[in-house]
Amino acid sequence: MEEITRERLDYKKKALAGELSPEQARQELDRLESKYKDDAFPPAEFIPTPPPWTRVYLESLKGRAMACRDYMQHLAEVGYFVRRREKRKRIIIAGASIVSAIVILLVIISAAKR
Repeated sequence: MEEITRERLDYKKKALAGELSPEQARQELDRLESKYKDDAFPPAEFIPTPPPWTRVYLESLKGRAMACRDYMQHLAEVGYFVRRREKRKRIIIAGASIVSAIVILLVIISAAKR
């Protein structure tokens, strides 16, 4: 029983970090179910929140002591969504910073020529 607990915790860490795509999560959950049968996921009712999801929502999921399959799948989906959105946001900010720096540099250069 300790092994399944460790594997569930490893899964949760990956899911929270957004390292599992929804398809990878399904494959991993199928693997656990195949390996541990009925012991893989205790029965529990979990009603997922529809997107869009936020980091705050992901953190609220982290605090739940659940291991049912629906929760585990939802955790991976939310983690993946939040990670991708945050990565996209960082890229946009970096791009805007570069454009701003170029504009400032051009303004400085044109002011120096006068």
